Amino acid sequence: MPLTTRAPDATEFTQERWSRFDWDERQEAIHRLIRPLPVRAVVALAARCAERVGPLVRVQPLLARAFTAGIGPGRVRRYVGEPTAYAVAATHSATRTVLAADAPDTVGRAYAEACSVVHAYAVACDRADGGFPFDPVRADVATLLTLNLGAPGELGQPTRWDDPRLGPLWPQGEPAWYTEVVAACEDLERRLLTAPVAPSEPSPSAAVVERRKARAALEQLHRDGRFAAFVGEYVVFRTDDLAPDHMLAHGPSLFAVRREAERTAAADLLVDYFVPSE
Repeated sequence: MPLTTRAPDATEFTQERWSRFDWDERQEAIHRLIRPLPVRAVVALAARCAERVGPLVRVQPLLARAFTAGIGPGRVRRYVGEPTAYAVAATHSATRTVLAADAPDTVGRAYAEACSVVHAYAVACDRADGGFPFDPVRADVATLLTLNLGAPGELGQPTRWDDPRLGPLWPQGEPAWYTEVVAACEDLERRLLTAPVAPSEPSPSAAVVERRKARAALEQLHRDGRFAAFVGEYVVFRTDDLAPDHMLAHGPSLFAVRREAERTAAADLLVDYFVPSE
């Protein structure tokens, strides 16, 4: 079904209207919202939507690792199914958006792929807690337009998905499901790190042992209140230098902070830690 060229209607993104749309109508509404943006801005928007559901993507591999280690899934169990499936779909479509945007003969398809990202993101959030997640998307589009990055259909000026001018991923604060999933995944990862190793399994490498010790030390620093300013963020250190004032990077995105820290030290010398709220 071809996308229409009707002007965007702000009332389309109310929960009452959205719930009555079929799949094609939703795609068309999203297309009308994003089509004033240049291509790079569309990719940035897609990346931000995928990043918002990133914690749900972490759930699936963690469950497999926990099961094989004899550990129960804990709180992440309630998010298995449609929330994680749509989150994975959003991430996959975000990659397809980039690939379409990067090829001169398929630039136009980047808009259609981005529509799929936004739709999958919205459904993942809805299935996670029944909320309506379009306020952050509309805020992103409005801000990207004010930056005057280029005309629709053009590549436009470069802009990072985490450009400070775009503000936080959740302008009105993280939804409850997001905070819970992040905390539940971190809890499961901590349990995996401390799970006993079966006698038949090979002993962990020296680097893994050092990283486990470093994470335990960071956990103690958190309990001592040394990371109070970084709640809800990842912090990254060298495994051999955990002094709080020697932190290499911090922020809400693990990928971004690891990338920043790897400019200073090799990846196998780094340890990251998520600072929970409790």
